[in-house]
Amino acid sequence: MPSGRAIGIVTKAPVAGNVKTRLAGQLGAATAADLYMAFLRDALVTAAAVPNATVAIFHPPNDDTAVLERVRPPGVQLRAETGTGYTEILPNALRSLLDGAEVAALAGADSPSLPGSLIVDAFDAVESGAADVAICPATDGGYCLLATNSDYPSLFESVDWSTARVFDQMRSNAQAAGLRLHALPPWYDIDDVAELEQLASDLAADVTLGGAATRRLLRRLRDGGTDLPGGTAPWTVHTRTQVFESPWRSLVSDRLTTHQGAEIDYAYLETECAVWVVPVTDDGRIVLVRQYRHPIGEIILEVPAGGGDDDPLDVAARELREETGGVAKELTEIASYYPASAHTTHIGHVVLALGVEFGARELEATELLEPLTVPCELAFDMARRGEIGDSQSALAILAAEPAIRAALREDVPQE
Repeated sequence: MPSGRAIGIVTKAPVAGNVKTRLAGQLGAATAADLYMAFLRDALVTAAAVPNATVAIFHPPNDDTAVLERVRPPGVQLRAETGTGYTEILPNALRSLLDGAEVAALAGADSPSLPGSLIVDAFDAVESGAADVAICPATDGGYCLLATNSDYPSLFESVDWSTARVFDQMRSNAQAAGLRLHALPPWYDIDDVAELEQLASDLAADVTLGGAATRRLLRRLRDGGTDLPGGTAPWTVHTRTQVFESPWRSLVSDRLTTHQGAEIDYAYLETECAVWVVPVTDDGRIVLVRQYRHPIGEIILEVPAGGGDDDPLDVAARELREETGGVAKELTEIASYYPASAHTTHIGHVVLALGVEFGARELEATELLEPLTVPCELAFDMARRGEIGDSQSALAILAAEPAIRAALREDVPQE
């Protein structure tokens, strides 16, 4: 007998021109697709964190599944939609989920800040027997989430999809079918820049909300010159004093009021962006460097890295050439991180460099380092064991590991 919970995210591949048409008209198709990619990732992470729930992505049969694989968390399945239009697709998806679960929920990727607690509340309402169907209405008249213990095809009949009448029509269908409906507090979709502004404001100030991928992308777009809202921080800065400045970093002290009303002085370092390069040769070896680091007075293992506010791929190419003499056939940004967000503004980007070949190095006067290459599997193991002493370098290697494995598999000749 089926037991447990299942969640289906009904979506399509975040491909430019295929998603978020209103945002595309305001911000461009490529930016809209990037935003939808982040929205989808956040929706999947929220769903995957719900206790005792399995998660599946439902997508059009001819969709670009390779793009969906890039955002799919471990254990989340890809399932092709069946049927024509949401009147058929949604109950069919529920039927598929309920084949292995007692209660199923459907959501989309348009509400990246939807709290996981609302998903749990929807399940609880149905599991407790208080309702046959639980729906979280969208503020634009649609719905953000639906949970039920059966596919109930009549719930989806004669609904004017993608209009402000969706929730009211589904509620009327439930009443006509004698279904007990529990309406959750409404949430909002992101379809245009005005709603994006609300999202940015909420993500900037509310620590209860998810949305890590969306937060990161909004920051990157703003830093790149896209006119996007930044939201209001929960702490108010009154004065900012530069205590010390060097070519690499500045010590800053802010006089501010916290969210609880306390006035404090907060000192931290302002530092330019950095890039950590994970170089991989065609024969499956990762290029490391042994480098002397003065603050700790030791020589430790790192990956090539350097700072600069230029495009991360340009910085990666420069640092790879300077520190190892290497030139890559392909450069791909994998992720970005704040190494010590309580102490510095420093943000680092992880760039994977494939097909690296070597030439002459161009070391700076302060650099005392020596490159070495190790097999990829050994580098992964060393990163996990703490033998690559720079934490940022170890994190970069582990973040790039799935992409490295995929690239090396593609390079193996097929019989």
